[in-house]
Amino acid sequence: MRKILITGAGTLIGGEIVKFLAKKGFLIIGIYNKSVPKLKHKKVTFIKKNLAKKLNLKTKFDYLIHCASKIPSDGNTKKVMSANITMLKNLLNIDHKKDLKKIIFLSTMSVYGQITNKIINEKTLPKNLDPYGKSKLDCEKYIKNKLYKKISYTILRLPGVVGKKSKHNFMSNLLKNIKENKKVKITNANSYFNNIVHVETISNLILHSINYDKTNNIYNVSSSKPVKLKDCVKILFRLFRKKVNLEEIRSNNRSFMISTKKIKKRYYPIISTKQSLKKFYESNKK
Repeated sequence: MRKILITGAGTLIGGEIVKFLAKKGFLIIGIYNKSVPKLKHKKVTFIKKNLAKKLNLKTKFDYLIHCASKIPSDGNTKKVMSANITMLKNLLNIDHKKDLKKIIFLSTMSVYGQITNKIINEKTLPKNLDPYGKSKLDCEKYIKNKLYKKISYTILRLPGVVGKKSKHNFMSNLLKNIKENKKVKITNANSYFNNIVHVETISNLILHSINYDKTNNIYNVSSSKPVKLKDCVKILFRLFRKKVNLEEIRSNNRSFMISTKKIKKRYYPIISTKQSLKKFYESNKK
């Protein structure tokens, strides 16, 4: 039976991936640090580890899904974010290379830095990276340059991730305001938006990578079929049966869309923006 090591098992993303893949029949080793996972499942074993310190894991595993990360809310400084590359190096230095078949690394759209393009694809060059974006890009480079030939990789560059009680992104803040009957203020209201992915979609992408993708590749992740930003907001208002309370603000900031052409060519199960919004609602309607 295939065994998977999943880091960040106490986080929203990592926790959902653990639950999803356990239901699919995989044996799971979930590593957490501060947040203790509540899931109890016969196929899941949780281990408390600080990945920023030298690791001594005796268990072997076939796949590594690396979700654990320092994020901007932890303090977006070079010193804090240096932990991201340290954690990755520690994971790849443990004695597992005879068994490990693949690493799936969750990266971020922040590797592009200051975005001025109308459409972002995997060939878009980074510009003016902050410490978080640079740390993730350094991790990507380390994976590409240091992995042995027998170990393949999939790197997923994530946009705003939503799910139950998600936070720290535009859509999650928007949802909070709608539920609290506050006015929602947005810029670039008529621009098209697909900078969102539901955590369930991430789990499905990972399963697809394990089962079907034998290539070494980096993919931008987002929803397909972009929708005007003001219409996205109105959809959420209506789903929660709230009166639309929206103010459009003028801004010189440019908006962008994320191209899904590359990931869809590999038949990854990307869903539409409207479907992502509906799943977001369903996760938080209570």
